Amino acid sequence: MFDLLVDVHQLTESTVNGEPQDSEGPVPLYSGLLASFVRLSGTTRYTAAATGVGVTHRMAIEAKPDITERCRIRNVRTREGTSLSAQPDHYDVRYVSQGRRGHHLELDLEAILP
Repeated sequence: MFDLLVDVHQLTESTVNGEPQDSEGPVPLYSGLLASFVRLSGTTRYTAAATGVGVTHRMAIEAKPDITERCRIRNVRTREGTSLSAQPDHYDVRYVSQGRRGHHLELDLEAILP
């Protein structure tokens, strides 16, 4: 099922003048996690406040407890280490949900171009 490897980075938050603010860059969280793109039904997900967020991809990934919406997916490659063509700079994770039987996570992603 998992035919790709990805690196997961997490955004870190600090406080500036009492206001939360993202730090300079994302911190590496996991390297070489097994992943696979899965079929995406629809391109907009809605929050409880009816705010729509456009998503471009859906990915299944190994179940890890600290992968949240504050993560980024980078360096998508095959299991042999070959990079995939036509990949964006990174993917922002918009929604995280448990897969069936809890063996993997399903991530709704938004592609971010450089």
